[in-house]
Amino acid sequence: MNSDKKKLYILSCIYAGALLTLCCILGSTYLKLALAVFSAVFFLLFNTFIKKRSIKAIEHRQVLTIMTVSALMFIGVFFITGLKFGFYKTTFQTSFLWQFIVPITITIAFSEKIREKMLAQQDKFASAISYFSLCLIDVLLLIENNIFGEFESFNNLVSMVVFPTITANILYHFISKRYGALPNILYKILIITFPYLTPSEPAVPEALLAFAKLLLPLILMMFIRSLYVKRQKKVSRKAKAVGTALTTITIFLMAGIVMLISCQFRFGLLVIATESMTGEINKGDAVIYEQYDCQIIKEGQILVFNKNKQKTVHRVVDIENINGQTRYYTKGDANDGNDFGYITNEDIVGVLKLKIKYLGYPTILVRELFK
Repeated sequence: MNSDKKKLYILSCIYAGALLTLCCILGSTYLKLALAVFSAVFFLLFNTFIKKRSIKAIEHRQVLTIMTVSALMFIGVFFITGLKFGFYKTTFQTSFLWQFIVPITITIAFSEKIREKMLAQQDKFASAISYFSLCLIDVLLLIENNIFGEFESFNNLVSMVVFPTITANILYHFISKRYGALPNILYKILIITFPYLTPSEPAVPEALLAFAKLLLPLILMMFIRSLYVKRQKKVSRKAKAVGTALTTITIFLMAGIVMLISCQFRFGLLVIATESMTGEINKGDAVIYEQYDCQIIKEGQILVFNKNKQKTVHRVVDIENINGQTRYYTKGDANDGNDFGYITNEDIVGVLKLKIKYLGYPTILVRELFK
């Protein structure tokens, strides 16, 4: 291993390690400012110790225009959706300029230049480290609260922020490697900072917004690839078909995960964290349920319902109709007696459709960290 590669590996590991340490020791108050300083310092280190390599970017200006216009179109469509979902007022303060906008802009500029520098080395290890580090930085730029707060907040972070960030950084890696850092810098600044600058914002459901942010980068990447990336004649039709199939499966899989975890579409996913249904559904299993929409409920069906501000998965053991109100009495299969009281249609979240054994164990382990 030559000295240039050693410097690259050592500095890459320090970069990722320092970033992980930063997000663990700092709260949300000073995080944006700390990220700006962190990115500037490491840009200087990379610029000093890592050998400069140029990137051939023939279509640099065209791609820069496409990325900028795409960001502006996304913002425009986002505000048009307010005609359907309505708007809520946001309070713009001049302090936002120094608290958020300037630190975010500095962080994006320097971190993307670091990505460009690392990718220019054409080293797989450096590429992987830069992808992981830049994903983490983007997540930290988008969150408002401590990521190690409540478990539900963490769960929401994964589905609404982390998954879209993963696909977005696939696009950023593709762009930076071929066309440099500037297209990414302008695109990200527009996408991330515009909520701080507007007096009102569309009340778009978070899941729908995450779904759009999940798909847009991949669609944009495929569009730019079709315009400017020359096809290699050596690649067989079979290889192309496999690549297309894998990309399609990845898109649908991640979109499906967002839809299920968010529980804001027709189907939702829930992890079983207790042993009250042991036998039928065990602790650590995951269940997929269909959102309740006045379906006919029968005895013996397993429901997902709200009780004591928590989602519960129990079986219906009796149904009564009293004064026009339908009352459902429920019980956990492993419990000795029925649940206290009853639930009504207003309490029902969904009807169980499928169980997946052991899928929820990673979530259970994460949940334990928050206790």
